Amino acid sequence: MWIWEGVTPYLGSAAIEATLRTIGARSAPVSGLAMTYAVASQVPLPALTRIGFSALGEPIVTTMSPDEAARRAAACGFAPASDTDSSEWSTRFPGSARLATLFAAERLLVANKLPN
Repeated sequence: MWIWEGVTPYLGSAAIEATLRTIGARSAPVSGLAMTYAVASQVPLPALTRIGFSALGEPIVTTMSPDEAARRAAACGFAPASDTDSSEWSTRFPGSARLATLFAAERLLVANKLPN
């Protein structure tokens, strides 16, 4: 199982694709991938969010749509099994639905390695 959490927004597209290729190449047929990513249209107060993350030394570099995340995973041999967001997590797991809104732009793609 590969867990790639909280990284893709800070990498360029080439680095994301290179990492996924490496994960795909090093995965057994029963491997899983859990990858978080950010969706640009869901970023709250986009300009302020970008300024804030840049001030922390972690500028947001790459966002992607759910379709793009699925395509990238599929290109490396993974079949998407689910793609959920913080509003879904807050209804399925204990915690604060209000706090979940702070992470509205973050999604979790879970995928399974396809047989070779």
